[in-house]
Amino acid sequence: MIPAAPPNAPDWFKQWVDDLDATASRWGIPDGKRPVLLPTFAVANLPSASKYVRCAIYVQDGTGNKRIAISDGAAWRFPDGNVVS
Repeated sequence: MIPAAPPNAPDWFKQWVDDLDATASRWGIPDGKRPVLLPTFAVANLPSASKYVRCAIYVQDGTGNKRIAISDGAAWRFPDGNVVS
């Protein structure tokens, strides 16, 4: 079982934890060795980068192979360092 989200976590995070727990339990994979389902956002609807420092998301309309982004506290950035836009 995946640990519960903290009570003050944002709703999207709580839902993500619930979804992850439900999905992982169906796979029969031991705790701590499961794939992570990232929350999905369009470029136009990205959450605040300053609110989600060091969090990762899946960008559904990222260009080319640019789909995963991480907040550096000021902007969402693709792994190559470019700002999501």
